Amino acid sequence: MILAFLPGLGIVLYLLFSGNFFAGSRSMKEINKYVHHLTEPLFEEQRTLLTSPEAQLPAAVSGEFHPLIMMNLERGNCPLITTDKPQLYVTGSDFFEDICAHLEEAKTSICMEYFIFHKDEIGKRIMDILCRKAKEGVDVKLIYDDFGSILTPTRFFKKLDQCGGRARPFYQIRLGLPLTLNHRNHRKLTVIDSQVAYVGGVNIGDEYANQSKHRKLNWRDTVVRVSGDIVYDLQSRFLIDWYSMDAWHRRSKTEQKIEKYFPKERFGDIYKMHGKGSDLLSHGSLYTQVLNAGPDDEHKGKIEDALIRMIMGAK
Repeated sequence: MILAFLPGLGIVLYLLFSGNFFAGSRSMKEINKYVHHLTEPLFEEQRTLLTSPEAQLPAAVSGEFHPLIMMNLERGNCPLITTDKPQLYVTGSDFFEDICAHLEEAKTSICMEYFIFHKDEIGKRIMDILCRKAKEGVDVKLIYDDFGSILTPTRFFKKLDQCGGRARPFYQIRLGLPLTLNHRNHRKLTVIDSQVAYVGGVNIGDEYANQSKHRKLNWRDTVVRVSGDIVYDLQSRFLIDWYSMDAWHRRSKTEQKIEKYFPKERFGDIYKMHGKGSDLLSHGSLYTQVLNAGPDDEHKGKIEDALIRMIMGAK
């Protein structure tokens, strides 16, 4: 419609806001290739294991879900990993109480990544905890999306920097032609001490706990708390985003330049998943694959493809 009535302006707006253009980042794709090179031994090990006629795979892996598992592994670079003690939250209030309790207990590291981080009661409560833990010596990293959190003052995040933690906007929107506008990060992820992780659909803000004084909505979303090998996978995704911002700001587009922004002493947690093929043979494990999407995607639609395959296989 806008193309018909405002052909000149309409084309510009379509290019910027449709999500079909300027939605990928060359530097992040180069970074993704570098990270894929680091993790290729794990993928090769799993390909061999999951396609071997001699492997005594559990029914949950070798049965009806095997084609889906292989598709996610091949197209999405998503290894099959095990998850321990999942805890589901279907209300924001329960989630915020639990995550605050775990943040208070953090001993070594906190990694948080959210599309929206409001400066309201819940946002300030969590920020206060992050600042306090940073002062105690905990390594605190926070990524917030520059567009999703556009209404939150930058000085609110600066508090964490002043306390010894670090807060970074994801693909900061710059003046002029905002070609990074579609480079958005909708992840809602927290990893604590590399031991426990929260992932789901709840951002940081009062409205997600139905406590907002301004937005009288009945918000319903889901978060899951997990432990086990899946935490290494989720933390590696956070670290890719974190160090990608270093490389992007410095326009590092070659593997040699990218490498220095991925310190192996921190990023090496992904290697803890190597050599654990035997875990996939343990009957009774909860098997998981984490599908990611973002500006570094080489294969668009992998989450959609997985959903369609599951829908088509519904009984």
